[in-house]
Amino acid sequence: MTDEKLIAHLLSAPTIREAAIQAGISESAVYKKLKEYSFRKKLNQQRALLLEDVRVALQVQLLSAVKIMGDIAADEQVSAQIRLNACDAILKHASKITDRIEVDTCNQRTKEEELMLLDI
Repeated sequence: MTDEKLIAHLLSAPTIREAAIQAGISESAVYKKLKEYSFRKKLNQQRALLLEDVRVALQVQLLSAVKIMGDIAADEQVSAQIRLNACDAILKHASKITDRIEVDTCNQRTKEEELMLLDI
């Protein structure tokens, strides 16, 4: 069993036990592999890539979701409660995104300031 195949099983299975079954190896063999620094490093790199792919896929759907919520909020044929719920969802998500952008911007500025100090 190659590291890459085991990593694929670990990333796709809900538990280590399931990953071991899918890989056709014992659970203890998986745990032994997880103790190896180089294997954990590869696993974490692949996990990060997978999470990045998921983040990008969600971002692609974001504009469509916002449009749908906006359409529902503006649709006078829909009950007032449903329109209100759509408006509430838009406001909540906008607030979270705005907060996240502010944190990311602040972190970026801090990194840039640190780099500037190192150049001095």
